[in-house]
Amino acid sequence: MYRLPNEQILWLQFSSHPVKESDGSIVWDGVAIDMTERKLAELALRKNERILRLFVEHSPAAIAMFDREMCYIVASHRYLTDYRLGEHNLVGRSHYDVFPEMTEEHKEIHRRCLAGEVKENEEDQLPGSRYERLHRKAVRPGSTRYHLQTRS
Repeated sequence: MYRLPNEQILWLQFSSHPVKESDGSIVWDGVAIDMTERKLAELALRKNERILRLFVEHSPAAIAMFDREMCYIVASHRYLTDYRLGEHNLVGRSHYDVFPEMTEEHKEIHRRCLAGEVKENEEDQLPGSRYERLHRKAVRPGSTRYHLQTRS
């Protein structure tokens, strides 16, 4: 990071290497790349990710988001409560490890939704699960995420 006299901040990446001249002296040859736009975009992305995470975590609905391998990205506090998961940190854990009783039928629905299908059930129940019944389940694909929302 480099601050200009006008207080503007530049993010620079430097790369250099020594070159030995014929007279034996060493000259450093290198390049500086202005990474300011990229850095500002990364900072904006992180800020938006934090906002989305807070929105989901504090949502009054039971919401979970998964990556393409069905590992948790984020889950709402209501999701943890409704599924009796306590204060567990689910981030990075497989949905199928958290719910080993998941049927092949449900896994197939997840695969289809990850491929782009939207699935909604007025009432769905997972046999032998920790919860009695899901009322109105919506499964929607994102660009690289899978969303599960339940509401009563």
